[in-house]
Amino acid sequence: MYANTSCNKESILKIANDIQTLIWRYQPESGLKQFESLNRFATDNQILECEYYLTAKVNAMEAYEMLKDYEPALQGYYEVISIANKNDYPEVLAETYLSIGRIHETIGRALDCKRNYLKALELIQKNDLKKSLARFKMRFSSYQRIYAVRDSAVTLAKEAIDLGKTHGVYRAVMDGYLLSAMLTRDYEEGIRYYEEACEYALGLDSYWSACFMKLGTSRILIDNNQTDEALNQLQIAVGYSKKIEEKEYYYHYVMAAINKRIATCWNKKNVQDSTDHYLTLSSFHTEKLNKTTDQNIVSEIEIQNAVQDEANKNKTLQRRIKFWTWLVGLGSVLLTLLLLLIGNIKKKKALIESQNEVINQKNLALEEALRKQTTLLSEIHHRVKNNLQVIIGLVLLKSKFLKEESDKNFLDEISNSIRSISMIHDQLYSTGEFELINLNNYFMELFDNYNALMSQELRFRYELNITTKNLNLETILPLGIICTELISNAHKYGRTDHNELLLNLSIEQSNDAFLFSFRDNGPGFQEQSQDKSNGMGTLLISSMARQLKGELKQFNNGGATTQVTFKEKIISNL
Repeated sequence: MYANTSCNKESILKIANDIQTLIWRYQPESGLKQFESLNRFATDNQILECEYYLTAKVNAMEAYEMLKDYEPALQGYYEVISIANKNDYPEVLAETYLSIGRIHETIGRALDCKRNYLKALELIQKNDLKKSLARFKMRFSSYQRIYAVRDSAVTLAKEAIDLGKTHGVYRAVMDGYLLSAMLTRDYEEGIRYYEEACEYALGLDSYWSACFMKLGTSRILIDNNQTDEALNQLQIAVGYSKKIEEKEYYYHYVMAAINKRIATCWNKKNVQDSTDHYLTLSSFHTEKLNKTTDQNIVSEIEIQNAVQDEANKNKTLQRRIKFWTWLVGLGSVLLTLLLLLIGNIKKKKALIESQNEVINQKNLALEEALRKQTTLLSEIHHRVKNNLQVIIGLVLLKSKFLKEESDKNFLDEISNSIRSISMIHDQLYSTGEFELINLNNYFMELFDNYNALMSQELRFRYELNITTKNLNLETILPLGIICTELISNAHKYGRTDHNELLLNLSIEQSNDAFLFSFRDNGPGFQEQSQDKSNGMGTLLISSMARQLKGELKQFNNGGATTQVTFKEKIISNL
């Protein structure tokens, strides 16, 4: 199958490109089988340090990433780094660091992600690696979109597209258009970018990616009330899905998303049978997705790599000592000086080894304590969420036995307030991040959850303008309760016969202060309603504002407007 030469560039690079093509087509199992055959050949012919074999190995490790098997992927990447460092293969090193950064970006380790991307950039700039630069621009744009500055992400995505077209890095072009579509706020521009990305996906025979682009297009169309056109785009995606050769993890992933999006369209058209049918199909495919990321394993691999780096440095030091020992043979004076130097180094080495042993023992104890604490916190948030769900269920059950509509509405408002708290604990449990809450995700889920409880004719639209990414748990709890109460008030008093109810929520930051602003498009506060300061809702909003030590204002501005100026609550580090 392979050439007989020890490290034939053309034959091995062809295999590397074949593996890369299978990855682009989301066929990870086939890619791994191809690499297993190459690996046996490389082992038999002792070419495991060949640069072109390492390129193939980097491509193959992405297959493990696609299968959510991050442990073998990271181990493979660090094996490549060790060999590439020794043999001075800068392009292989740069591509490997980009791949490691991609794993950390996927599993939410921002600092490790950025560190690896910057290592890649240093190699790219030092060695003028044009193709790797296109891939770096694309990857760092994705990092900026998730963790940093949106405007920087937009610029980097456009640069990735231009570099990718110039140097034939078509995956960077495809992903650059995808990122541009996700970043733009313009409706027509977003659709155009998704269509451009879809064209490149089809050019790479990546039907999974093409499905994903159509999902993006359908989302924009649904948001702009073009349900029929969204259904057309989703049917095209279904056609692409039939061409996906490996019906494994990514096939079920995309089919779950497509069927859920189709169900959303039929639900908007108020066709319940079709909605239920596609939700059932989505659930079937979702059940096939059962792999999760073990953050502890990833941390252990990172530690092992750091230890290996230190071992490599020690080996380099030992080689240098031997070299200088040989030179000392030129003269007795130099020999004497070198012996003194070696003795000093040995003493320092013994001291360092002793200190390292103490540090390693403390690190092991700290890691075990952190693991137990993380598990305990996760379990606590999970149980709190479950207990709150039980309380909600009991409240709703009680409301069914009440005759007075006002009493039922009172219990519904209580259950919605409890649900806003439950959603916070659910997000803490599902993300594994126990200190900060993602504001955009939380309030989007809060509005969607409230809408889901409404009948079709009572549902509302909403707009979010949240410039702050995260706040801590102690701050977000009262904000969630305030928002829930304001949604309820808008539902009761903000509707008119002429306009669909539209709710607008913004959270803006100025230095260390934040402005929470909620507005509906209804008739606004009436004088008599503003005097009713003893109502439960008013008292609850005032109480939560006081808990934030914030300033509460309520006034009319194109509708009833409520503003709370506050600062993030300071929590103890203990």
